[in-house]
Amino acid sequence: MKNDDKVKDMLTEEKIPRELEPDSIKEMLDKKAPARKRKNIHMAARITAGAAACAVICGTALHFAGENDKFKDKDVISSEYEKVTTQIQEVDVPQGEDVPTLVSQAPYMSGAKDYSEVYQLYRTSYKTQYSKYKYSYATNGDMTDMAVGEAAEEDNEDESVQYAAPTPKTEGGADEEPDEPEFSDTYNQEEGVLEADIAKTDGKNIYFVYDKYDDSYNANAWLNSAAVEDGKFIYSEKIALDPDIDVIFGEGYEKNNVRVEDMYVYNGTVAVIGTVDGTKKEPNPDYVEKEDTSDYEYIDIGEDCFYQPKTLYYNKSATFVMLFTTGDSPQLIDTYYQEGSYNDVRISPDGYMYLITDYFAQDLSWLSEGDLNDFVPSKGMSGSVELISPDEILMPADEEAEYNIGGTVVGSLDMNTSGSAVPVDSKVLAGYTGNVYSSADNIYTAVGWDDTDITRISVSAGNIVPAASGRVEGRIKDQFSMSEYNGYFRIATTKDNYMEIYDHDESENDGFFYSERDGRDNRIYVLDLDLNEVGSIKGFGKDEEIKSVNYAGDIAYVVTYVQTDPLFAIDLSDPTSPVMLDEFKLPGYSTYMQKWDDGLLFGFGVNADENGWETGIRLNMFDNSDPSDLKLADSYEINQDEDTEYYSLGCWDRKATLIAPEKDLIAVEVVKETSIVIESGEGEEHYSYTTYGNPETGYWFFSFEDGKFVLKGQFSEPMSDYSESMAYQRAMYIGDYVYILSGARFTAISIDDFTVTDQADFT
Repeated sequence: MKNDDKVKDMLTEEKIPRELEPDSIKEMLDKKAPARKRKNIHMAARITAGAAACAVICGTALHFAGENDKFKDKDVISSEYEKVTTQIQEVDVPQGEDVPTLVSQAPYMSGAKDYSEVYQLYRTSYKTQYSKYKYSYATNGDMTDMAVGEAAEEDNEDESVQYAAPTPKTEGGADEEPDEPEFSDTYNQEEGVLEADIAKTDGKNIYFVYDKYDDSYNANAWLNSAAVEDGKFIYSEKIALDPDIDVIFGEGYEKNNVRVEDMYVYNGTVAVIGTVDGTKKEPNPDYVEKEDTSDYEYIDIGEDCFYQPKTLYYNKSATFVMLFTTGDSPQLIDTYYQEGSYNDVRISPDGYMYLITDYFAQDLSWLSEGDLNDFVPSKGMSGSVELISPDEILMPADEEAEYNIGGTVVGSLDMNTSGSAVPVDSKVLAGYTGNVYSSADNIYTAVGWDDTDITRISVSAGNIVPAASGRVEGRIKDQFSMSEYNGYFRIATTKDNYMEIYDHDESENDGFFYSERDGRDNRIYVLDLDLNEVGSIKGFGKDEEIKSVNYAGDIAYVVTYVQTDPLFAIDLSDPTSPVMLDEFKLPGYSTYMQKWDDGLLFGFGVNADENGWETGIRLNMFDNSDPSDLKLADSYEINQDEDTEYYSLGCWDRKATLIAPEKDLIAVEVVKETSIVIESGEGEEHYSYTTYGNPETGYWFFSFEDGKFVLKGQFSEPMSDYSESMAYQRAMYIGDYVYILSGARFTAISIDDFTVTDQADFT
């Protein structure tokens, strides 16, 4: 695949969670196909029908257990199966006593009265979807399961325990020696609100986490650790990350994937965050062997149909935080578990970690109210995992019931004691997932496609208190689309407009309606902290979509794109009446923007020609000293040619680019692919074709001097294979040396002349 196609595919599409990527969905369905291909809930239909941005497939779980016995053996599966399938046959839409009516309320502002209320919410949602999508299948009986998973949390602390206001800590600890070398850190969107990354340093040690797949395509997670001094590696070690799934899932589950997600080095502790999956197989007591069947028996129950599997596969997913000591030979201290797929994490200025996971309830065609472990998430340290209490499961508005088959779990950990994490509080927003933005005092979750639902959660000393909810039109790009400033919340969205078209088939004397996009525009909304709209600006960037946003006080800088990169400057100083100040166009588009200096805004992204055809990588330095008169101070292009292609991980992962104005250093991850002409045959049988060999991976180093980008040095080396663990993915500096990191190797480079001073191998 040529690079311009590759970059175009990756960067023009909205970023979706890994679990929703086509290959991941196919892998999940392939695993589940031998298990339960019996329900008429089509995954693609569910995602398309307004829930694409909020559905995160994080595996399914099936435990038949009582409230007081988390891992009790299942003994009622046959009767429950019969009861539920009978109910499904009888119900087309929620009605009567079988589907209790939910109480109308403000979304996510109050907890459930009991677990029964949570069960009724999920059951109503399941049946609504079932009736809506049961006719959307081919008639060959190849029905796929609705994948639903889980997430978790529960506080094991005595409510009488009071936490003293801690001394704010910076990442890396508060007791650093004054003569230690200066070192880089992950750029934080909000000052003091610490963001995680796959690479961290405390100025003495470097830590890097990554995944690597084995021959069976199972993911395994690793932590590379190295001690450094003046550009030399004086110690290095590779540590396997191996969470105990029996703690969170119960016995009988086989560990089949451990994926690392993020990491902190905080207060003398390395906190590694990842996701683990588990699978359990059991014979299906309802399966009846027939001569003409193998693993499946097709059951016809009127208008509905399903497969009867011979073997039941139970899948669970959970997020873990493994705590290690810092320094040489990091030792595991303890592990925190929270059910569900990893979404995001922050550490607040007062030293509390807020972990956010996406949870989906279990297969609701089999579920009863007693199966708490299948629709109630759990959390806790390795020795004290418990179900979250019903009053901490916050209920949505009743009109949103159709998609409420899971939730966003927010759990807090006190990180103020070195080498420990203490669970403090937890909340579940039932039916809710999405992008996360954090200020010092609030966490905002935002989810939606045509419209975006927003919930503000107040956080203080680990306490999690839902504070407000609201809605705006359009979808957001990422966390940088949101900002809290001077008592207001700002959010930038792209809005698609649709028209309904009737397609009439004259030969069949029949037809159907379908929707087609009819225009697109962008807008910024200003809301008060109760999430009521106080002002907005709409209609800019017609037929384009937002690629990046940067808020600088009262000014919002927004990049939209179709063929060119309009950079808009919008004045938000009057929240009730935002004003467009300027629009500046240039080729390509910036996927990320960050302040470089007063009056200078750095943009990094994709270069393109006048027709919008993407041609490589582009660095921009915008002069925004006068927001009403935007200018391009300089740009630098790394473009492909007929023999060589370049692309950068930084175009879709902003943390891969090191932006360090204090060092006058920009380090750009660059992958280089060189074409190879293959000749074969002779005479009339002769032919040739062009392919690409294994790429080179490395970094290019720039400064910005006298208003110009200056290429100071380059380093790259061939990859022995295409695995991500071989590719350099991060760069950081310590003192006068920059370190570029991959799962296979760390390389130290002098900032003075950009020559290699040392390497540490982890293969």
